[in-house]
Amino acid sequence: MQPGPGARRHLGGDTVHGNGWTIKTATAEHFRPYLVCYGYRLETPTGTFVYSGDSGPAPGIRELAQGADVLVHMCHYISNTQLSARFAESCMGHMELARLAQECGVRNLVTTHITEQFDRPGVRERVIGEMSRIYPGNLFFGEDLMEIPIGNPIPDKLM
Repeated sequence: MQPGPGARRHLGGDTVHGNGWTIKTATAEHFRPYLVCYGYRLETPTGTFVYSGDSGPAPGIRELAQGADVLVHMCHYISNTQLSARFAESCMGHMELARLAQECGVRNLVTTHITEQFDRPGVRERVIGEMSRIYPGNLFFGEDLMEIPIGNPIPDKLM
């Protein structure tokens, strides 16, 4: 679908400032031109949170992720099992995501939008091991209502 007459096609790159916070936007890559997706970077005095939405490798997301305390990013498939080259451009595999987080200096990486590929005995453990060889930060498989610390996670004290 094309935008109507006079409509502005948004390409990301906006910045909004609030009272003690800033949000930056960037274009994500997810089956364009059919879907137009964005990523967001929230900066506060406490830390920086980046959310990619659905996205494959995208320069805008890479820019947002630089030095982030937390990056929440799609990890849709196990690397080298993508359905096609176009699919790999629009979604992210686990090793590509590990490289992105490592190269951007992300402290805490949260994988989201994972598929049933990861839900087999031992697969998540294997994926965590493989990603950890590249990405040295804290790695989380995202779940509903999960709380992710801006800093390093602190284990509960034994009673």
